[in-house]
Amino acid sequence: MRSQIATSNKESGNTSSQGERRYLPYAFTEQGIAMLSAVLRSDEAIQVSVNIMNTFVKMRRFLTENALMFDKLNSLELRQLEYQKESNEKFDQGA
Repeated sequence: MRSQIATSNKESGNTSSQGERRYLPYAFTEQGIAMLSAVLRSDEAIQVSVNIMNTFVKMRRFLTENALMFDKLNSLELRQLEYQKESNEKFDQGA
């Protein structure tokens, strides 16, 4: 039995030698919620499934509407890392 809250580590055998997961984490996917809603028939289960599906739709919309901003942030981060690398190299040369 695996713990859903513990972190994976090499000693427990839950990761490969490269530190990658051997199994997917427990999480709801949009497709999983759709399949679950087909099985669970109570009013409360249906309402929860609808709410989760609406959350996925909102999340997808947010990511789409802000894709340009995420690209700009990524570009800024890459430039900042390059600047930091250059600064470190100049500092090392002067020391």
